[in-house]
Amino acid sequence: MTVVFNTNIIIDILAQRQPFYSDSFQSMRICNGESMTACITSNTVTDIAYILHRYGHGKVQIKEILLKLFSLVEILAVDSADCRNAVLSSIEDFEDSVLIECAFRHKANYIITRNINDYTAAKLEAITPKDFINMSKLR
Repeated sequence: MTVVFNTNIIIDILAQRQPFYSDSFQSMRICNGESMTACITSNTVTDIAYILHRYGHGKVQIKEILLKLFSLVEILAVDSADCRNAVLSSIEDFEDSVLIECAFRHKANYIITRNINDYTAAKLEAITPKDFINMSKLR
């Protein structure tokens, strides 16, 4: 199973944002502990670096955080077709649309996000960390 994590979930984990940290962390832990592949998109990496900088982290610390993250996730490359398809998509948020197109092309099973309402027209299912945790208990 391939699961793509939206930027907000990764930031919840890295910044330990409350009240989201626990479920977000648990969903990542489940992916890394079972026969699943946890993924982020390549554009998510730059978003994470920017957001961590905004949270006051320096360059060295951001590099260390990213390297740790890279040991936990596979990075899915966004290509030109993903960008073109995202522009043509009915999804209103362009960033979300790019993630959806990339995840779909890479045959992901789920997108984990807190903003599931932004993904109602997505080509694949978006679920919250809590729903993912509950689903994994049923497996």
